[in-house]
Amino acid sequence: MTEQRTAKAYLTVFLALSLSVLTGFLLFLYSNTVNNAEKIRLELATDTGMNSVFGEYHRLLHDRYGLFFVDASFGGANPSVMNLEDRIFTYTDRNLQMGSPAGPYGRMVLAQVEIENAVSAAAGNGKCMKRQAVHYVKDMGWENKPLFTDADTERVATLSGGELLGVWCDLMDRISAMELPKVQNRDGEWEEVTLGNPADAVFGLMGSSVLYLAEVDGNDISAAKIRKSDYCSGRKLQNISAGGEFDPDDISTNLFLTYLSEQMGCYSRKKEDGLLQYQLEYIACGEESDYANMSEVLGKLLAIRFAVNVADIFSNQDMCGEASALAASLSAVKLAPVFADPVAQSILFACAYLESLSDIRCLLSGGRVPLNKSSVDVSIEQLLRGEVPDAGSSSEGLYYKQYLMCLIALLPEKDRNLRTMDVMEMDIRKLEGTPLFAMDFCVERITVNIWGKAMAGTEYGLHRTYGFF
Repeated sequence: MTEQRTAKAYLTVFLALSLSVLTGFLLFLYSNTVNNAEKIRLELATDTGMNSVFGEYHRLLHDRYGLFFVDASFGGANPSVMNLEDRIFTYTDRNLQMGSPAGPYGRMVLAQVEIENAVSAAAGNGKCMKRQAVHYVKDMGWENKPLFTDADTERVATLSGGELLGVWCDLMDRISAMELPKVQNRDGEWEEVTLGNPADAVFGLMGSSVLYLAEVDGNDISAAKIRKSDYCSGRKLQNISAGGEFDPDDISTNLFLTYLSEQMGCYSRKKEDGLLQYQLEYIACGEESDYANMSEVLGKLLAIRFAVNVADIFSNQDMCGEASALAASLSAVKLAPVFADPVAQSILFACAYLESLSDIRCLLSGGRVPLNKSSVDVSIEQLLRGEVPDAGSSSEGLYYKQYLMCLIALLPEKDRNLRTMDVMEMDIRKLEGTPLFAMDFCVERITVNIWGKAMAGTEYGLHRTYGFF
């Protein structure tokens, strides 16, 4: 009997101890369930809140340029990352409070939102914007729209220095410094014989506006003028940390040039509602007005065409012979043969200049001009008449925009990217009426730390990266 009572006592103690252990285990499971539920609740509220924030991407920037960015000014407030933090806090907190005020496992309170890193369009000096632009080109199926070949760009690079225009100027200065021959007049006085160089009139054109020489109607050029210090390329940028390296395979320069060609306006296709209507010319030159940018572009194109035409004309034996004969026929040259070669060369340079003006006019009228022509249209007779030859468009060669894109391709990547963002800022500020819109506060993705606090005092922290990538 005593043994049975002892056994029952042991069993009772065992069951009591087992029950306490089981109860503790169940409470442990319940506690973990509550903790996990609270954390999941915070995660879901955060994800929903972040989706809401990135759902507020800038619609006009997307519709006009195909880019996805959240404007940290939210349409009027001063652009600031703190605006994003406030927005995230508001959306996440509201999602936490939805449903029962206490929630299924108690009340969760959002404690703090802190953005650790914000990657803007200006990250990597515009590489973030460039990457999105390249993906837009791929999405639109523009990959097979070649603007020019690498050989074209290399050829333009070798011709764009304008050195030969300087050589011509030096030659004309040297001729003007040479002592002219003298003859005695009827009164016995010695007088200089006027040289009468046929190249002088054409050389004098270099002092005229290139726009005038190219017959561009100035009334068609926008009078708008910007202040560079207001835009990306002229001010100190913020939020330019890349938050990781950009994959060069994702940001092909050739595809980016295709993007610019399709999206930006230029002389042959003005962007009528843009602040600057010649946007590609601005990217190429970075001047503060359409007039200045157009003048600069035409000056560069004239230098390129002049270099090509000088090479063609100086290698043309017939033209060299005619120029020498014309120079030799001048009275001053007959008296001072030392003038013969310099004057003949200046005549050939003048012919090349007229031919170059003809090329520019052809390009601006929508025609094509090969980088290397098989023949020239100018003649010595046209030089004597001061007449620019009327050259027709070639069936081969580059159009005006293609020459322009070659100039843009030769720019340093940083200048090209920043000027592109300048144009975007100009347009958005003008069209939306938001003078503080800034591409370095247009956010593509963020890394954020979020802390929540449960009723029991338990704190939860989340570390997340969200964005368009």
